Amino acid sequence: YGHGYLYTPDLWRTIMSYDTEPPTCARYQYWSNPDILYNGDPMGTISTHDNARVLDETDLMVASFRQSDTMSFSIQNLGGTALTVSSISDNRDWLTLAEYPSTPFVIPVVNSQSVECQIDWTKVGSTNDIATVTINSDDPVEPTSQILVTVKPIPVPTNLNLENVTVDNGETECYDATNIVTLGGSGTTFIVQSGADVTVIAGNIVYMKPGVTINSGADFHAFITTSGDYCGDTRANLYQKNEIVKDAAVPIQLETTFKVYPNPTNGYFVVEFLNLDELIPVDIEVFDFTGRRLITRQLNNSVREELDLSCFKSGMYFVKIVHNNTKEVFKVMKN
Repeated sequence: YGHGYLYTPDLWRTIMSYDTEPPTCARYQYWSNPDILYNGDPMGTISTHDNARVLDETDLMVASFRQSDTMSFSIQNLGGTALTVSSISDNRDWLTLAEYPSTPFVIPVVNSQSVECQIDWTKVGSTNDIATVTINSDDPVEPTSQILVTVKPIPVPTNLNLENVTVDNGETECYDATNIVTLGGSGTTFIVQSGADVTVIAGNIVYMKPGVTINSGADFHAFITTSGDYCGDTRANLYQKNEIVKDAAVPIQLETTFKVYPNPTNGYFVVEFLNLDELIPVDIEVFDFTGRRLITRQLNNSVREELDLSCFKSGMYFVKIVHNNTKEVFKVMKN
């Protein structure tokens, strides 16, 4: 639905639409949008031509790409004599004043001195805040003046879908949502390259769908917050979930990949170990939805194990696999 719209009866098109060949259509400065009319005709379609919907769905994610951490102001001397600034101070720990001479310093007539305000967003809370910068000088009219610096943190979205995202070597990214963060899925990818550092924080669930690849050498952490702290906050109250929860039928790509099939199952299912360089001890445990452990197996020299849920009732079960200090959990549905 993210395409521009070409309306051939009246020969016009929206911003993202290709023209006819040869070019004959006027381009109007509108995003395709079926809710907007031009001369009584919709400027898009619900199924295919709705740029406005794309913009609405991605506005918070795009806004999070850039968050300014510097600004500046100038002290101007508009008087008839030199101005001596004796001190510049602020009252917030998230604000640092820089790029000006040590006080006291002199500003000549009809000159100015800029002061840079550096903002540490990790020290800014989740609500708007205002810092006061106080400037003292020998100005006979206004010896003390104040400037207010207001910070407005970007709100954390309720849900965040990360699709066709690649974090490259040397990049550090943090993604958050108050409810659910979903990585990949629906034919899209989420890739963390070697040397990249990625943190994912959710209020309730982090979904790792098919298409997620965490390459060897990458630093990847997923958290469920217990205190409302997110990417801009401290990590003291975050709970790190050591299990990777994923759909068993289509495992995400990790250094070691396990496959659980068939899923759903009528009783018997297989745990198969793929791409193992060597046979290493593997512990398998099966739990029901209440957390009660039903089956325990330890494998030392096998790459395939058959398990049986025939004697248990229909429902969701969890297969936990521990190997090389790595823990993975698969969801299995018994019919």
